[in-house]
Amino acid sequence: LWTRIALFQGLMDTDGSVIYNSQTKVGHAIEFSTTSSLLAMQVIELTQSLGGLAFSTKRQTFYTYKGEKKAGRESWRIRIALQPDTFAPFRLSRKMTQYTGRIK
Repeated sequence: LWTRIALFQGLMDTDGSVIYNSQTKVGHAIEFSTTSSLLAMQVIELTQSLGGLAFSTKRQTFYTYKGEKKAGRESWRIRIALQPDTFAPFRLSRKMTQYTGRIK
C-alpha cells in the first residue's frame, strides 16, 4: 500500500496540479497531465486501487513556431478525487498547501 501511495505522490509532484472551485477558490481536486495514453490508463488504475475516482479526457495540443500554429502531441488530463482524510496526494509542500481535499 505505501509503495503505491509513494508512487502516486511522486507522479502528482511532477505532473499533477490542484484544481480550484471557481466560486469558492478552494483546491478540492487533482489533475494529472501526460502525453502517454499508457501512463494515463495506469494513473487511473493506480488511483482506483487507492480508493479514488478518476476519469480522463483527451485533447489536441498546439504550439506556435516561427509565427505558424502547429499541432502538437495528444494530451490526456486525468481528473482525480480522493476519499476524504485518506492520504496526502502530494509530498511537495507548495502543492500540498493549495490542496484542501474533497469534502465529505
